[in-house]
Amino acid sequence: MRHDMGFFTERLEDDRGWKVVFISHCLLNENTRYLGGAFREGCVDEVLDEIRGRGLGIIQMECPEQRAWGGVLKKYMWLGLGTRNGVLLKLKRPLMAVFLWNTRRVCRKMAREIVRQVRDYLGSGFAVAGVIGIGGSPTCGVRNTVDIGKFSDYMLTADLDRLDRETLNRDGIRECGIEGRGLFIEALHTELHRKGISIDFYEYDLFQEMEGSVPPLGIQAGLEDTRLDILASSIRNAARTVMK
Repeated sequence: MRHDMGFFTERLEDDRGWKVVFISHCLLNENTRYLGGAFREGCVDEVLDEIRGRGLGIIQMECPEQRAWGGVLKKYMWLGLGTRNGVLLKLKRPLMAVFLWNTRRVCRKMAREIVRQVRDYLGSGFAVAGVIGIGGSPTCGVRNTVDIGKFSDYMLTADLDRLDRETLNRDGIRECGIEGRGLFIEALHTELHRKGISIDFYEYDLFQEMEGSVPPLGIQAGLEDTRLDILASSIRNAARTVMK
């Protein structure tokens, strides 16, 4: 190449903000939520409004559960639901071990893919404002997740005659909630740390969405947009120096 990329970014300067955020898939597409867990027809407008207000570009991460649990409706979630079958209960431990092994394998692979994208953006001069996960998700929880083993117990012993959306969310999701990171967010933290990258994580609260309340995420809380612009500019200038 006759000229480095710094030459082109300067000559072809446009209106892009050079700031991006990585967000969990279902914030833009609740059709990928578990059955009974979608509280919007499509996207979460409040989150989009906050992101737009910050002038951030959006990178929508894939849904880990869609990849690991049998597609968009997560059909593997429902295997054995309400069977109360003695054989399945006896096999629960080895089956759960395989299920978790595969989920972690998928999450690690996805984490490597996301970190490659993060490094690409940072190396190209962009500021990465952070990652937005889903509180109450077994894979995408940042501070709050779901005990998958406890949830599987609930699913196996659930009374199908009484199963409805409210019961599932109360007894299967809320009651199985625990503090901690989801499997994908944990894998992403590990991979970012391994590569020496530090970025912020934010948690969108699924439980509050259930109640019809969506509080602000506080993206770059206490950090003025102008300072984020300066950060993006400094990263971009450093990237141009490396490119030369």
